[in-house]
Amino acid sequence: GGNEIMGISLVTFNDKTVTPQDDALVYEVAAGKSGLIYGGVVTLSSANVLHITGGHGIIAGRKFTIEAADINVQLTSSGTLKGRLYVHLDLSNQSNPISLLVERAASLTPPVQTPNVNISNGVYEFNIAEFTIGTATISDLKNVAQTFHATSKVLTAGQTTIIFDNLPTVGDYLIDFYASNGMGYEQIDTSIPGQVSLTFEQQDSNVTIYCNIKEA
Repeated sequence: GGNEIMGISLVTFNDKTVTPQDDALVYEVAAGKSGLIYGGVVTLSSANVLHITGGHGIIAGRKFTIEAADINVQLTSSGTLKGRLYVHLDLSNQSNPISLLVERAASLTPPVQTPNVNISNGVYEFNIAEFTIGTATISDLKNVAQTFHATSKVLTAGQTTIIFDNLPTVGDYLIDFYASNGMGYEQIDTSIPGQVSLTFEQQDSNVTIYCNIKEA
């Protein structure tokens, strides 16, 4: 072989510590985009209140969870403004690295998407909804986040196997599996076309397993 040079180490390996940065860098490439996996749907619950459903998403390769919430938006005193509800990730903010924010403006600021955000502890944003704010109500509400074709199943405590079926058998697809707690699977069986059986270590509590299908 070649001369061995020090300075490289395998992170994803037995008894090694996988940091959130390690995971995020992998998922950032694997996911290829930021968006919602499930839920996070915005509707108008009253004239100036947005309702967002609970959900899950990925931003810059990092998994996040949205709790269902009502978000008050200040109406205008005259005329209209544009509005957006967006996810704001700031990796330098230790106490509050992710937040849902509303912007009201004559013209909306483009989302900040720092290159190499996971290396530089940068800021990364994407819009979930855009709307028009008037004197009496919010209108023209559109859900604009990219979504993943993810299905999910719950691996109940003590169970070790989960099966996803009805998977595409024709065409080029990248199919990714990931768990809500970040664990990997022990074994994968793809011997039956259109079906994947995954085996995990037994867990003490329920874990959601996501199957994300992307066209290659």
